[in-house]
Amino acid sequence: MGVAVPPPAVLPVLSEISPALRAGKMIVSVAAGVTLGAMRQAVPDGVQLARVMPNTPSLVGEGMNTFVCAPGMPQDLRMVLEAMLEVWGESLEIDEGLLNAFCALLAVGPTYLLPLAGQLIESAQSAGISASDARVSTAQLFVGVGALLRDTDIDADALLNMISMQPMDAVAARKLIAD
Repeated sequence: MGVAVPPPAVLPVLSEISPALRAGKMIVSVAAGVTLGAMRQAVPDGVQLARVMPNTPSLVGEGMNTFVCAPGMPQDLRMVLEAMLEVWGESLEIDEGLLNAFCALLAVGPTYLLPLAGQLIESAQSAGISASDARVSTAQLFVGVGALLRDTDIDADALLNMISMQPMDAVAARKLIAD
């Protein structure tokens, strides 16, 4: 069973449904900030608990979804959870103490990347590239860079040094594309 309510509502909802919960059933919460320990106090013994932090790319099956299982979660339920998360993209089981850090990385990361993507698309269009071609080319650029980071052992700085041009600001990039 999934619990997808705002964080302040998680414990009241769990308390309300608690009489219907049975040992061996799994509750999965996507609410930030509500720990497994707090959830444990609201449900009967034997109910299995997990927390998942999906991110925006999960909307298209390309997310990085970190999850935490309460101690004692049976392997078969872990496998069910991982199978459920496959729909959203990649998943990674982590320690609960790292969940907030991963949430910051994976939820805030797109707020850095999307404005950059918008600037690249705008610059490409200013140089005469169609909106459609600019969008798909920029998207593939991000996919390719992501694959380099994921599929090689080369760190980001070393990859950057392999490129003949150093990074530039949006104004300089627009000028280069326009020239």
